[in-house]
Amino acid sequence: MSAAARMTAVNHNQEGSGRPIDQRIKHSQVGSFLKRANTVSHARGQAIPDDSKHVLKVELVEKLRADSTWATRVMTLTRTDLAFSMKTDEDGDETTPLDWIPLHEIRAINVWRPSSIKQRAAKRAPTEDGIAFEIYTIDGGYNSGRTYAVQVADVDSGEDWIARLREMSVRRRQIVRNQTTLDNYKEWARGVYRNGYTQTVIVIMITGNFAMNIAQAQLNPDTDSKLNDLFEVLDWLFTVVFAIELAFNAFGHWFWEFVRDGWSMFDLVVVTLSILAKPIDSIPGISILRTMRAFRIRRLIGRFQKLKQITNAIISSIIPVMNAFLIGLMVTLIYAIIGVSLYSERSPANFGTFARALFSLFLLMAFDKWTEDLPGFDEEGKVDFGVVIFMFSFVIIVIWTLVQVVVAVLLDNFIAATMAEK
Repeated sequence: MSAAARMTAVNHNQEGSGRPIDQRIKHSQVGSFLKRANTVSHARGQAIPDDSKHVLKVELVEKLRADSTWATRVMTLTRTDLAFSMKTDEDGDETTPLDWIPLHEIRAINVWRPSSIKQRAAKRAPTEDGIAFEIYTIDGGYNSGRTYAVQVADVDSGEDWIARLREMSVRRRQIVRNQTTLDNYKEWARGVYRNGYTQTVIVIMITGNFAMNIAQAQLNPDTDSKLNDLFEVLDWLFTVVFAIELAFNAFGHWFWEFVRDGWSMFDLVVVTLSILAKPIDSIPGISILRTMRAFRIRRLIGRFQKLKQITNAIISSIIPVMNAFLIGLMVTLIYAIIGVSLYSERSPANFGTFARALFSLFLLMAFDKWTEDLPGFDEEGKVDFGVVIFMFSFVIIVIWTLVQVVVAVLLDNFIAATMAEK
């Protein structure tokens, strides 16, 4: 069977779950591995994508160590690299990246025989049922010509690994060979932007900028004071730093990779409005743009996987929740119209117009106040059943029932979206 045929067969192989084998293994074992991958890969100026769609194959293998003993490792193949990581739990859900081989630096792959394996690793020979192979790297590359020995327990899977590595190493060499100077600069900018140290500095800057906004709002200095001038200088500093970060992000990921990323587009909007607010701050009405500085803290969410996961789950839950929310809103609007019809003369401050009635009902929903000039008892102490029925029915139908339905739908969709994110 040819290499292409073997790759096609594996990609379409299905087992009980109805998903490709590589896809199923990828989601169960590579999650946290990919989150840590960038930190290690940035040491050589390259970045492994942090989303699992770039993972082509992953499997537990035996890797020959320098002391001639075999160790179990997680071998992961992406579009640009071959990575080895160590399991930190029995399920393989937690892994620590250990080593990387850029695919374009693979010089050759040599298949071993069982007898050769035992001779080369006498301290601990792996099972003879599998297939083993050596991976030779180029001199002067990231691995300085180092040779890696790997054994895969399943022969068919091992042959698939060999076929993929040979084919993709050739493909990557052609891509790297055809890269222009601009492509190299883009790859460098991408590596700088994704670098763990760079992201740490940006997180500190975003947090510091938000602390400055809080201090400025609390102190509220006069526009001609020295303290206000200090805040302006600091704001310029933060704006310049965020603009430089955005430039690296845009240049390194231009075009579609940048445009399709919602977090990058949000950064673009916030930074652009912050820059525009500087030279035109004196124009009436434009100063509202300065309020966008407070939204810079929102960019912090994109730097933390857990916060990003929760935010994406909330956003995914909005559309399903809208149906339940619209029902509650329609009932509230009906009550506002009824309130104007019945009580506009008795309580003009609360039900004189539709807008006033709607606002009063929202205050009632928040239990902020009970309309004092629309009491449930008349001057003689008798119950005004009309007012009581109006208020009590609104509380029972809208507050106790429909609002709880909205929360229940939100929670259900949030849990489903969170599981999908994982």
